[in-house]
Amino acid sequence: MEHETEYVQIMIDSLKKKVDILNQITSLNQEQKVLIQAEVLDLEAFDVTVDKKSECIDTLTNLDSGFQKLYDRVKEALDEGFDPSVVFKALKDPKND
Repeated sequence: MEHETEYVQIMIDSLKKKVDILNQITSLNQEQKVLIQAEVLDLEAFDVTVDKKSECIDTLTNLDSGFQKLYDRVKEALDEGFDPSVVFKALKDPKND
């Protein structure tokens, strides 16, 4: 395999996207908390947050699936004797901070 470094970069980007989505879910949780603690529950607004969280979860599921496929490819290359120092160079790239 010759694309291991690209795969690792895509995996890093995927993890960053997952962090963003998890932050969105945390924000939606806070919105739901405020809605629930209100004197009168706005069911429509609450349903909107539930729908948004569902979309976030679907996106996370897709990212997880893609991440796992790439991980399996990189693992296979490492098992076949691929030099991991190439991957480490990609990980040290400043754009991954």
